Amino acid sequence: MDPDDSTETTPSALSVSPKPQLALGRYSLGARLGAGAVGSVFQATDTTNGNPVVVKFFDGQEDGFSPWATEMRLVLRFKHANIVPCLDTGYDDVYKLWVLVFEHAKGGSLRRLLASGKQLTALQIARILCDTAAALAYAHAQGVVHRDVKPENIVAQREGEDSPWLLTDFGSGRFLARGEVTRSLAGSLEYMAPEILTTGATAAVDQFALGVMGLELWLGRLPPHRERAEQVALLRGSSGLIGVIARLAAADPEHRFHSMGEAAVVLSQTLDRM
Repeated sequence: MDPDDSTETTPSALSVSPKPQLALGRYSLGARLGAGAVGSVFQATDTTNGNPVVVKFFDGQEDGFSPWATEMRLVLRFKHANIVPCLDTGYDDVYKLWVLVFEHAKGGSLRRLLASGKQLTALQIARILCDTAAALAYAHAQGVVHRDVKPENIVAQREGEDSPWLLTDFGSGRFLARGEVTRSLAGSLEYMAPEILTTGATAAVDQFALGVMGLELWLGRLPPHRERAEQVALLRGSSGLIGVIARLAAADPEHRFHSMGEAAVVLSQTLDRM
């Protein structure tokens, strides 16, 4: 089946009838979880074993298929404890759409946790950042930059404070060789590294986004750009977790860690000391 055929069906094809509809002949669709520029996401159940899963359809426009195809290539190569596993993929002949199927993370997103008003401890923040950095370091080792690190894309594997945190949604990700630069805009503006608008993006943009997210967790809110810069300048060189966060969020990529792998090691050491 030609991938471009997927653009012939509009998002209305995903309206769920009173009787459960199967995606890829196997996954019974439930509630719609959300929709982005190129994909609609549904709760679903794997009818072969009863396990909950998440089904993502490509129902965007034709010019959105390239990033979708890239996401398919990315997620299928990942096998890491802190990345949401992709379980299945294929073209659905009923919906006339391409499909990705992911493991269901039962603990909900980090954004949902923040919206609940819960104040996180330094230890909890360190665990979240450590898990996310480990996932990013692995992705970077595969030649992949995420480009959209934010609380919406960090999910708890299960309920409970001891749950591992997982990175998801590589829809903005791309292959980027060491030293390569991309000038295409992607991701969320609030977490976007400043060099993207000037010299272009390298893998260091994921460090910046992780640092901004760390500041958000530390302060309990996302500071505006001017305050963020002031906080980073004030905290740069501090010991402990907040010093690591400030280094990650440095405006100049030369002031961040040499690699996400190094950042992950430092975060792990910081967590151990706590």
